[in-house]
Amino acid sequence: MNTVLLERLDAYLDAVPRSATRPEEIGALVLFVPATEAGWRYYARPRRGTQPTEQDVRRTRARQRELRLPEEIEWVVELVPGLGRAAAAQGLRVEERPLMVLDDRAALAARRGVDAELRLVTADDDLALIGGV
Repeated sequence: MNTVLLERLDAYLDAVPRSATRPEEIGALVLFVPATEAGWRYYARPRRGTQPTEQDVRRTRARQRELRLPEEIEWVVELVPGLGRAAAAQGLRVEERPLMVLDDRAALAARRGVDAELRLVTADDDLALIGGV
């Protein structure tokens, strides 16, 4: 994947949790703390353009434990290549998963005619099912 696309994806991954959390910067990492007790339990991730250290990972994990949040960090490996080593050195299990991108404009154009419903979720909806998606 090219760097421009990776940076766009990274910007999205950074922006999404900010709408429902209180981001806390811990060194070169950002921990997304739920804004409410019932809020989604997000991960920590690198501040854009930084290379977190083992100390950043250690301090972030301590804060996650203090807040009873999952001890998880997510990042784009190609943009922050050293974070896997720092996380593993601090006891985290590191799993690399591929980013998948559909770059087939013909397939996307063909789907424009698909009949779909778009609406706001209500309390009557199956929230567990929606959260699973």
